[in-house]
Amino acid sequence: MTPKELNLMLISKFPELEGKYRENPNWQGGDETSPSIGYDELFRREIISLLNTERYAQVKRYLDFLEELIVENDYDVDVATITLLKDIFYCIIDEDKIIPLLGPKTLKAWNELKQLEALASKKLNLRLIAAFPELEREYREETEWQDGDETGSHVVYGDVLMPRIYFLLENKKYAEAKKYLDFTEELIAENEEYGVNVAVVTIVEGIFYSYADKNEIPPLLGPETLKVWNEFAEEDIQARL
Repeated sequence: MTPKELNLMLISKFPELEGKYRENPNWQGGDETSPSIGYDELFRREIISLLNTERYAQVKRYLDFLEELIVENDYDVDVATITLLKDIFYCIIDEDKIIPLLGPKTLKAWNELKQLEALASKKLNLRLIAAFPELEREYREETEWQDGDETGSHVVYGDVLMPRIYFLLENKKYAEAKKYLDFTEELIAENEEYGVNVAVVTIVEGIFYSYADKNEIPPLLGPETLKVWNEFAEEDIQARL
């Protein structure tokens, strides 16, 4: 199936997305744009929005379409579906709410992602406490009742690292905060998918939408982190229009 066929199938199945599809600035190639971009930009955001508002019947409609798409030996379909599923997986905190909505092929792919995430999480988690041993006590308290070192890094970074960053920013201890933000820059610059996702979603987005004095933050950010920050700022501006 060609990228164009996949993209047109999406808006044919879900005409409510067509306006966003046509307006999306990331669709530089028109209908030929890579589905991994478009499905992420439109489909994932719609699913996450519906999950956040507990509209599960509508979520299932989208996930049933994803189940239909998962076939073997079709590169474009695989890229679109696995990219989309990964992005949903990384954004979900309460897995119990989405598991009952998945079809058998989607559930199999989900469980494979879960195994990979456990390995990636262990690597990221151990890296965090190696870089900042002052966080080890909080880390052990957070992980000992969950999956140990394999506890999801979104949870670990959100519950162990972020309170420290918020405390330092609120108390204007910017020099101390910067060492954690420099660590965030390393994760983004290395461009490993899971590390980038944790850094962007849990750290950068968390600070952007939680910290009121946004003008104080950009001077503390490295170049890659600043790009992400500016993207959130632009989205925030657009949302207010």
